[in-house]
Amino acid sequence: MLMALIIAGFVGCGPPEAEKAGSDHLKRVWRASTDNGDKPGNGIEITKSGSGLLGKFFLLDPDKPHDFTAGTALELRMVPRNDRVFECSVILDNAFTDRFLLKLPRSFPAKEFVGVVDSAEFDGGSIVQFTFRQVE
Repeated sequence: MLMALIIAGFVGCGPPEAEKAGSDHLKRVWRASTDNGDKPGNGIEITKSGSGLLGKFFLLDPDKPHDFTAGTALELRMVPRNDRVFECSVILDNAFTDRFLLKLPRSFPAKEFVGVVDSAEFDGGSIVQFTFRQVE
């Protein structure tokens, strides 16, 4: 089960100088994943291109819990509530759509940040911490 993503903290430097200057051609990607033991893990990928954000949700192989290449990528729909909060949804199968919030810190993007996925607003779900790291 997913939960709303609340970015709780971050580590690293601010954006590169070209992005500070307003360059829209830079694309940056962050990934975070969970290990659910013998059940498939969950992975989230956030891509920042120009001023927009795109997302993917991954169902990960239990034998390779942090290997995104061994997982199944699903579209992560991100609808902005404001400039820092996104309502996200992913269709896990024909009968079930999971929903959660994605909240970003003011200093986003950082090379690494800790997030919390919390779907309590939608289904009373639990809270899971994620560490997002920029993909090089």
